[in-house]
Amino acid sequence: MPFIEDLAKCVCSNGFCHLVTDWDPYADWIDSVFSISDSWQKEIANPHQSEWLEKRSITRFEERGIKLGNRIREFLFTCVRSN
Repeated sequence: MPFIEDLAKCVCSNGFCHLVTDWDPYADWIDSVFSISDSWQKEIANPHQSEWLEKRSITRFEERGIKLGNRIREFLFTCVRSN
């Protein structure tokens, strides 16, 4: 996926991409696209799996998803590309 590889070029090695969604088809797409890339390593794929992620602010979009009963899916990918 060209966008994911272009994104990796803009992120420092060991930098990260943090994504949160309440829409399952989008979450599945995120997971599949990042997983096939050699430039990214999945660190977290479940909501609130780490202390750092528990401390983040909840957006109004996430609040809406929670109120609607949607499952919140959270991802943290580390850039592992070599320079």
